[in-house]
Amino acid sequence: RPHEMLAWVWFIMLFWILIQYKDKKIDAGIFWASILFAAVILTYVAVAIFAAFLFLGLILCKKGGERFKVIAVACSGFLITTFWSIPYVINLSNSIMTSLEQGRWLLVFQKELLLKQAGAFIFPIIFLVLFYVMWKEKKEKTTLFFFMPLLGLAILFTTRVTSFIPALNAIFPSPYFSLFIILAAYCLIQILNREKESNILLYLGVVVAVIISCGVALLYTAYFEVPNEEVRDLLEIIPKIEQRYALFGLPQSIYPKAIVSYAAIYHQKSTHNGHYIHVKDDKYNREIELLSQAHVKRDCQQFTEKMQLLQTSEVISKESCKFFEQCGFSLKAKNGDFCLYAKQ
Repeated sequence: RPHEMLAWVWFIMLFWILIQYKDKKIDAGIFWASILFAAVILTYVAVAIFAAFLFLGLILCKKGGERFKVIAVACSGFLITTFWSIPYVINLSNSIMTSLEQGRWLLVFQKELLLKQAGAFIFPIIFLVLFYVMWKEKKEKTTLFFFMPLLGLAILFTTRVTSFIPALNAIFPSPYFSLFIILAAYCLIQILNREKESNILLYLGVVVAVIISCGVALLYTAYFEVPNEEVRDLLEIIPKIEQRYALFGLPQSIYPKAIVSYAAIYHQKSTHNGHYIHVKDDKYNREIELLSQAHVKRDCQQFTEKMQLLQTSEVISKESCKFFEQCGFSLKAKNGDFCLYAKQ
């Protein structure tokens, strides 16, 4: 996700500016932070929520009028984005974003979520340990206050409490991992700069962590797939689509969202659920679910009704061609084992 990566770049710059002011008097230079905060908000909302914790930490470091200056900087950053953020907040109720609660993935123990479960313990704990090692020598109050909201977030995430907190439970685990990796890296750099000679084991630990990280990435990150003959058969039928379409009965080896993206980008074809269904409301997504259920149950009447309700008249399949024929759809094109049916 390039936009999330860009948001983390803004976040690191914002972090660097704000942490300079934990022991420094607020001056005009801090208002650069409002520009960066606005950039984070406009780039990736989940990272913007984490950025708010940075401002909260700096507020805890300050007293009196300086606290209001920090609040003013944060509010200025938000005000810059009002042309986008206010319509975004208003229209949240018209989407399923608030009901997805992707943070609750951590409460589901399944094989495919095993790495996320492990990461949800490892990354925040590493941050907590490294922070303590960094802080224990000087025990600066401002450092503790600045990191206190982030330390609290790490504890809440480790114990899965974030799964029940609004806004925080809408963020899926991966952005949390990135946050704690960045914070742990900062703590580690401070430790290494302070004790360059006496921390051989720490250096070795960094090397081992890099090796493990690369190993996990090599073993579990999917490689770029070159379309095989089966996928090419499917792609060749897409230009023949004329109306809004749906995909059903595809082999498990084919990722439907990839096909949807390809059809939209290269052939300007529109489907009933698209690549990002989160912008639709619960009612619309419920109709999509009922359409899928009708396909599974082979219920022609309900399938046809839901297709009409979703203003979709064409369907591509490999394993359900006979079902669509039985439902009164007309064969429009065939390529290999794939079929394109249309409802007149």
